[in-house]
Amino acid sequence: MVGFSASRLSVRGRLLAAVVAVAAASPLVVAAMLTPSASGMGTHQALGLPACGWQTAMQLPCPSCGMTTAFAHASRADFGNALLAQPAGLLLSLFAALTTLGGLYAAFTAAPMQRLAATLVQPRIVWIGLAILLLGWLLKLSQAGIFS
Repeated sequence: MVGFSASRLSVRGRLLAAVVAVAAASPLVVAAMLTPSASGMGTHQALGLPACGWQTAMQLPCPSCGMTTAFAHASRADFGNALLAQPAGLLLSLFAALTTLGGLYAAFTAAPMQRLAATLVQPRIVWIGLAILLLGWLLKLSQAGIFS
């Protein structure tokens, strides 16, 4: 990796870690400024974004419906409502928070984070994440009444 050594991060590596921390914190900061939608989805429209095209066309929630709402709830430590809004969104928001903390830790201490990153970025973890996204979508479809 650029800017990394086996024992300590170079100045370039520390700057990269700080950039990672800021990038990971950005969606959390934006989510904290949003009021979560009571319907469990649609919070993204407060950012001026259009309604979900999938939902508009199909009258069904898309696989990522509820992500912004989940982030908005999680930013308030309302993890129960974040889970109901979109389980994958809750996990992504927690991952973003941990990435922010890890990036800051690496930037300030010069501690390399390759082992942690290598542990988290594995096919098994990606498959688990996709399974959670699928289960979250099934939850949203269930909440929409598709299975009743």
